Amino acid sequence: MNRISKSLIIGLDGVPFSLIIDYLEKGYLPNLKNILANEFRLHQMDASIPDVSSTSWTSFITGVNPGEHGIFGFMDLRPESYKLYFPSSRDIHAPAVWDIIGKTANNRSSTVHDKYKARIYNPLRSIVLNIPQTYPAIPLNGILTAGFVCPDLKKGTYPDETCNYLQSIGYIPDVDVSKAIEKPDLFFNLRIPCSLLQGSSLRPWFLCKRQLVGSPPHLDVLFVFLNTYCNLEEVIAIDFFSAAGREAAEGSIASLEARVRTSIRRLSDAEKVSFPIDDLHSRIWVTRKGIYVDRIASAWLIHRFIDPDARFKYVAGDRYRPAKGELRFDMFEAEFTHEGDRSTFEILIECMKLDDPALFHIAEIVHDIDIKDAKFNREEAMGIDRIIAGIALAHKEDEVRLLRGSAIFDDLYEYFRRKRR
Repeated sequence: MNRISKSLIIGLDGVPFSLIIDYLEKGYLPNLKNILANEFRLHQMDASIPDVSSTSWTSFITGVNPGEHGIFGFMDLRPESYKLYFPSSRDIHAPAVWDIIGKTANNRSSTVHDKYKARIYNPLRSIVLNIPQTYPAIPLNGILTAGFVCPDLKKGTYPDETCNYLQSIGYIPDVDVSKAIEKPDLFFNLRIPCSLLQGSSLRPWFLCKRQLVGSPPHLDVLFVFLNTYCNLEEVIAIDFFSAAGREAAEGSIASLEARVRTSIRRLSDAEKVSFPIDDLHSRIWVTRKGIYVDRIASAWLIHRFIDPDARFKYVAGDRYRPAKGELRFDMFEAEFTHEGDRSTFEILIECMKLDDPALFHIAEIVHDIDIKDAKFNREEAMGIDRIIAGIALAHKEDEVRLLRGSAIFDDLYEYFRRKRR
């Protein structure tokens, strides 16, 4: 029996096994068909629980389940807190298969490692390309370039010479969403790595009427998504206690989607809609149910300084389609919502050209509470946050929350109006 000296494993993420078989039979995947013709075998993988890429791939590379390797999704909660964080390769408790065969497991161990470590006599080298949940690159016996999420190629590759080579050939480890906003034509002409073209089971960030070479003629490319944020819904599904950071995360997603879609539409200046205050009388203003600090503050700002006869409508879904004359704020595709690290309240002040120092103080407080980045380090933020939290806990009705919250912001405004900082 001939001994196989080398192995090649190619993983396909985000596509059903049955769909691959169907497309192979229809001739849509000629390159994959040629690979399989050379004595390669195609195997179906069982998804982990939870069935997200970061968890599944970590189970694949370690050979153990999430209970042992410790990765349960793209986002997790810090122990003994409700603070969200993004687990990285450093949070994986078990060694990867290349650490086991390369004898670089160091202090990490697992049931698989304990079973096979004694059978590895000579360390084996590995080349690891574009596998999720391997950022930042941890030294190994071989070469590694991380898959998504990989914001920094230098930190995502090992050894350093690998990064130099990849940079020389223009390799892109992960999608830079800002490029689609700044230069959409340039973005869509980039040679995007295949790892960034995912199946329709995950929400795409861009819809582009451009077909992939060799793809079925009836399909449009779903092009391209930022996988970290696509899993926000999974975190929300298990967030039974409204963990800190959820409001900011939802607002950031709404902002990113709205800005990207606006960029892709590439509206001309003549097509862009402006909102002078004189045209905003007696409008219906729509936002998401369960209003909290940014939406309460924004609704107060609208009613007191923009549209005194405003009526507010609270809807369940982010995909709400407004009726004629309705304006949305702090929600998906809203006319007024987060932009970058700025809250909806800040955006409204800017768009309406409200030149009032008292409002600027309130905007800084709202920012520190909503975005939670301590950008302005306002000492009042913690107290206002607790008051708003109390209002939200005591009152489920959005109308009551707005009424009680507006009284807080009325008094806060009066304080800053009379007091010089």
